[in-house]
Amino acid sequence: MERIDPMTKIKRAGSDIRKLTRSLADAATTSLKGNELALASGRVIARRTALGVAALFDPANSDHIEFSRMVPEKIAAFVAVSSVVQQRSTAMIGQIVGFVAREGTIALNAAGEIAASRTPADMVAAQSRFVLGWFERALSQSLALGSLATSAGGAMLAPVHRAATGNARRLHR
Repeated sequence: MERIDPMTKIKRAGSDIRKLTRSLADAATTSLKGNELALASGRVIARRTALGVAALFDPANSDHIEFSRMVPEKIAAFVAVSSVVQQRSTAMIGQIVGFVAREGTIALNAAGEIAASRTPADMVAAQSRFVLGWFERALSQSLALGSLATSAGGAMLAPVHRAATGNARRLHR
């Protein structure tokens, strides 16, 4: 069964703290970008609505270039989001598969150690080590997956944010 020396536990805890700190920073950045996206989108929608109304009254002088940008820019942004989803999902699946494989090996070793116990006290001690180790690893794995998910959220928001804020700047010069 996995026996970890105290220095390894300290290193693992430090790694978990770094993951949590990085996740919180990513979440804060994503939140700010989400707010910027909402404001920029509102400005773009308002401006394009005004252009659309103007086009109803004077179609010949409407902003055909702006109207021609709408669909392709959305497609480009969502294709970029799709690419991020694929990449980040692959990373998360790899993390999960690795965790499950390691846990399977650890569980088999724990079963062997429990079966080889000479006394009930040895059996309880082995089982306790396994359960406590599992909780430590599960917490660490949860933090790692949470960190990947938070980072993925920000990465998925980025192309849409970039398009909307760019449009807002261009339309409100």
